[in-house]
Amino acid sequence: MKRVCTALILALAATPAPAWGCTSAVVSPPASADGRALLWKHRDSKNQHNEVVVRDDGKYLYTGVVNVGDEAAREIWMGVNEAGLAVMNTASDDLGQPDEPKDGEGRLLKVILQSCAGLADVEALLVLTDVGGRDVTTNIGVIDAHGGAAFFEVGQKHHARYDADATQRGYVLRTNFALTAKDEEEGGGHRALPTLPARPMPNWTRNPSVVTSRPGMFELRSSRR
Repeated sequence: MKRVCTALILALAATPAPAWGCTSAVVSPPASADGRALLWKHRDSKNQHNEVVVRDDGKYLYTGVVNVGDEAAREIWMGVNEAGLAVMNTASDDLGQPDEPKDGEGRLLKVILQSCAGLADVEALLVLTDVGGRDVTTNIGVIDAHGGAAFFEVGQKHHARYDADATQRGYVLRTNFALTAKDEEEGGGHRALPTLPARPMPNWTRNPSVVTSRPGMFELRSSRR
């Protein structure tokens, strides 16, 4: 936990000038230089002032990034808990349904940190909330202490899972789009096409690794090999 807190603090200190769109990645242990799962994020937000908090208001103690002024830590934008699960997100409005609420991803990330110990727990939570619906349209990146690394594309009443170790390169990248979105102009992988490598990638819709160029500032590594 100490190592993670240091990484978060250094990341906040290095936050650059505003850019356009979040970029993030989850990396499986075989694709990582030190053999540990990696969670990586460049956060672009109108809320440029952030702070790191530690909270013990759920099943697990956790450390998270909040917007300055959120004294109650109602919304967490990246964090790690004592079970070794780390989580972050990028907004994906193309997953939204008309007239349905959204923008609740910070609250969902908080619940994940409070209650989940691994990728299976996160998926179980999403399956449960698919039924009643969520005010969320986002990509959620997760790594755990067992080396799991995956992205979940999460809409208001559905989700899809992309495991990093199921890809050719061992990692998955996302910005602010979702491959499962129905919007032909802004979603469904449309925005990913210009960033794909020049050489062919067979069946890329089921192998969702895409390449982006924006540098990342937030980084967490699994504490266990």
